[in-house]
Formats: sequence, C-alpha cells, structure tokens
Amino acid sequence: LAPILTHLGEAAGDLLPVFERYWINGSDLTVELPVLGTSQPYPWWDVPPGLLAQLNGEDPAPLVDDLMQWLREEHAGLYFVLPEANLRRKVAHFVRHHPDPLDDLSGRLKDSLEKDLAP
Repeated sequence: LAPILTHLGEAAGDLLPVFERYWINGSDLTVELPVLGTSQPYPWWDVPPGLLAQLNGEDPAPLVDDLMQWLREEHAGLYFVLPEANLRRKVAHFVRHHPDPLDDLSGRLKDSLEKDLAP
C-alpha cells in the first residue's frame, strides 16, 4: 500500500477517503482527506497508467497470477494442455516481454498460446 499512496502523492486521499493516517512497515504516512461529495457510479476508481507500470515493474507476479486465473476460468482448454508450472513460466515470459499492463494482455496471451500450441 505504501508504494501506491506514495505514487499518488496529494491524490492519495481520494483512494481511501476515510483514513488520514497510516502506519505501514514502521513508517507513518499522512494524507489529506478530500471533501466527500455524492457517491459515484461503479466503477468509481481509475488506476493511473503510471502506477500500473510502476507496480508491474516492481513485481509482475500479481499480473501473472491474474492471467493464470483468467486462463483457468475462461480458456480451460489452453490452461490444462500444459503442466501448470510450464504454463506459468510461459505466462511470466510473456508478461516480461509485453510490459504494458494497459495493453490487451489477455487477448494477446491467448493468441500467443494458441499459436505456440497449434499442431
């Protein structure tokens, strides 16, 4: 949470508008709370592209996990054709070579796997 709040700077209060002070990993962090207005329709959040790139650069494992879950739930035929460890390595390799998290990674991953696994 600390990297996210630090990256957002003054806008950090908009992320969790109920907490003004945080104690994270032995460090205190204070954010300015916004004046709350009317509730916004879903989805009310917007993740800045720079934050996505920073988080993916620090640790791509959550993105790999999300893509693995997506494959298992939406494209079981591709998910179960390889041992899970091998598929995870392929997905991690794909994420490293396509670092833009805003890109259509799931669609491009599916196309790449279909191409690799075609007879």
